[in-house]
Amino acid sequence: MCCGESSSEYSSNNAWKQNFNNGNQNNNNRNNNSRVRPVRVLKKSEVVGRDPVLPMTSFAPDADGQLSLFPRYEVFLEDVFQAYYNCRKGKRTQTPAQEFEVDWENNLIDLHKDLEEGTYQCGQSKVFIVDKPVKREIFAASFRDRIVHHWLMALMNPIIEKQLIYDCYACRLKKGAHLGINRLNHFMRSATNNYQKEAWVLRLDIQSFFMSIDKSILLSKLDAFIESNDFPADKETLRHYCRLIILHDPRNGCNRNSPYASWRGLAPSKSLFSNKEGCGLPIGNLTSQIFANFYLSFLDHYIKHTLGVRFYGRYVDDFVLIHKDPAFLRSCIKNIRSFLADELALTLHPKKIYLQRVDHGCMFLGCSIQIGHSNASRRWISNWKEKIDLYNALIEERKLTKEIVASFQATMNSYLGMVSHYDTYRLRSSMVQQSDTRWGRFYFSDPSVSKLQRIKPHCLNS
Repeated sequence: MCCGESSSEYSSNNAWKQNFNNGNQNNNNRNNNSRVRPVRVLKKSEVVGRDPVLPMTSFAPDADGQLSLFPRYEVFLEDVFQAYYNCRKGKRTQTPAQEFEVDWENNLIDLHKDLEEGTYQCGQSKVFIVDKPVKREIFAASFRDRIVHHWLMALMNPIIEKQLIYDCYACRLKKGAHLGINRLNHFMRSATNNYQKEAWVLRLDIQSFFMSIDKSILLSKLDAFIESNDFPADKETLRHYCRLIILHDPRNGCNRNSPYASWRGLAPSKSLFSNKEGCGLPIGNLTSQIFANFYLSFLDHYIKHTLGVRFYGRYVDDFVLIHKDPAFLRSCIKNIRSFLADELALTLHPKKIYLQRVDHGCMFLGCSIQIGHSNASRRWISNWKEKIDLYNALIEERKLTKEIVASFQATMNSYLGMVSHYDTYRLRSSMVQQSDTRWGRFYFSDPSVSKLQRIKPHCLNS
């Protein structure tokens, strides 16, 4: 030991035996360079699977520069980045996505900090009216908010999926409208022993479903669901951001992207602007779609397990029941109406109750399902004809641009792709023939008439 060194300097009884500079165990506290770091940031892999802990806290200055206490939530930066990648898929050419992408790394780090410290607040939404297939009011959250929606649903949806029955088709991976139509066709055949026996089909709809969702009931059921299930995230974090998003009022400070006249003809029960307080989720958000599935999952289990309906399927608020006894289905109407009113504060649409024999066919999700074949609904065909007439008028007036030509192909392929799943060859051929023959300079249809393909680029007026 050199002169001037303390005998206790290298003692194992020193305050810090862990060297926080290199991770080694030692009893030389001088190697710590006076740094006191008794904790470190855990990786996600080190936290998942552990017992839930209470949210941490951090100090942050308020507007006056004074320190105040904020709740700190368990949010992993890699999850926020993954949510961004999922959110931008198919959207990178849109202006909001491009504006965010200019400084996307710093924007995501700032968003992660806000989520972690509990300072995140929902931003402004855009609201507009769409007329097809029916008139609806759509609220579009900001791109930053949509990232948060993807982040939260990535944590919650895998567990919510286990709550849903198989025959719930909307907004679910590897499901959708086509599966719903195919399953109804299967139900009709099974219930009638391939149309050899009599059976009845009951189709119901919930009146103004999204605008009628009671937020307090939804939050109560979500709280109980979160408490009784294991999630790959801190439960208090999930509760906080579920509550924040559900209770957010998108009407505050929203930007109207449609003129006020567009709201004429829209029923007051279809708009958040005329909705009663404490009810309604905005149509257009990912969270609204998944929370809506969760909200009606209790109805699904009631119909399947309490009423004992074997042949049942639902797409959002449109659902069908099939049974051999029409009297049983009539009793189901009364029971379902009572359950919706008592448990979910919802109402059956009085003008959309259809009970008929299976061999008379059934309209479901824009498709008419008959014995031996399926076809597109009249509304689908009418909307398609309107689009063709619009594009024929543009080519007649010689108002073509590259964008219009590309839009014509996208529109036609959208309709062709949808109806090609069903027995619609003659319909597809007829609709393609109704388009102006001059469109043949740009596109031709494949032998199955399920897609328009480009011939070659043309010089067009800009």
